Amino acid sequence: MFFPLENKLRYKWECVAVDDSCPANQPLLDMLSGLESELNLRRNSVLCTVNVQLTHPVRALPADSTDIETSMGNFFADIVQAKIDADVMLLISGALRLPTLGPVITVGAVQECLPFDNDHLVLCCMSGRELQTAFAFFMAGYHDKPHRIFQVSRGVHAVFDVTRSTLVSLTLRGAPLDPNRRYVVGCTEWAYNNRDAVLGLVVPPADAAATPQQECTVIASLADVVTEVLRTPRAVPAVGIEGRLVLVR
Repeated sequence: MFFPLENKLRYKWECVAVDDSCPANQPLLDMLSGLESELNLRRNSVLCTVNVQLTHPVRALPADSTDIETSMGNFFADIVQAKIDADVMLLISGALRLPTLGPVITVGAVQECLPFDNDHLVLCCMSGRELQTAFAFFMAGYHDKPHRIFQVSRGVHAVFDVTRSTLVSLTLRGAPLDPNRRYVVGCTEWAYNNRDAVLGLVVPPADAAATPQQECTVIASLADVVTEVLRTPRAVPAVGIEGRLVLVR
């Protein structure tokens, strides 16, 4: 069936300003107000308290600063390492998006600090030699790329000589790393997939079959793991700067 041309619908596109002069849709506003109240109630629910305010100033380091370890980085690395039972937790500094956190930690604060819900935690295996390469690589970039410094879990002690650009020592729970031993390492999936750029490690070609040593296990999003741990009904002790990452000149 054909319709005469004059009976067809005609329209014209034009920009319409959306401002206070537009008529309000009150039913819609009421619905959004209810949703906002429910969302705020959830975001403001308290997960835990810590004994000090956590800080993470690594995104704005002075040129002569050697403070690459942060109390917030230590805190998150420790609780995640304990949860996933890794030998070492490597948490890239750029994943933490707040300069301060606590003493009262809410759901909303964790979401603001760890906004990348699609960045999952992974467990992988690295040799002691690979860990030495990784620490030497990211500690060397402390000034140019402070957001790519990795915060590390308790028991790790790394000393880097800035003048000689050399990793002086790397120990785990007081013992030097065995270059040939395989260590279980936790990190974010983004860091693992980009380990050539952020850790200086060789990544096999995409078409190469992965060996058991190169495979990783995806756990859950970093934010979900942290939130689950912090829901424990107790005050979580925070830690300060312990000398896990040391720069010497």
